[in-house]
Amino acid sequence: MSVGRIAEDTGYSERMMFRLLCDLHTRLGSRNRTEALKLVRAVGAGKCLNVPSTTAGTQARIWPCSGQPAQNWTYTTGNQLTVGGGTMCLDAYNNQTSAGTKVIIWSCNGQTNQQWLRNSDGSITGVQSGLCLDVTGASTADGALVQLWTCHGGSNQRWTLG
Repeated sequence: MSVGRIAEDTGYSERMMFRLLCDLHTRLGSRNRTEALKLVRAVGAGKCLNVPSTTAGTQARIWPCSGQPAQNWTYTTGNQLTVGGGTMCLDAYNNQTSAGTKVIIWSCNGQTNQQWLRNSDGSITGVQSGLCLDVTGASTADGALVQLWTCHGGSNQRWTLG
């Protein structure tokens, strides 16, 4: 996505959006502007939200940060997290709202099980369930799965974007 497109979508001039993105890049201290906008890091594990495939139904996991498309997430104005710049959204499996629900990717459809709130404590909660995005068992292992769980403030439920 270009700076011009982001500016157009948000109502800013291209020049102003470029300045805002440069400022964001500087504040985050990231290696490049793409990373500053796209990576979702699990605080407790120091790894990135990742999907091993773009096939609908693939469960999200954590994996060492590499900036590959499987780790490129966009937080939309509709509170969705899309992966790889495509049409696949982070999704609470089968519209479930209970602790332990798998977090998968699915074709974006705008339903509340695909909407996420970024909270001031670093947690990300599902709009439909109110549950937190959670690394299962507070694992730090490569490939640890992501689920919905009752929010408890643990580092396995805190995330940073950028």
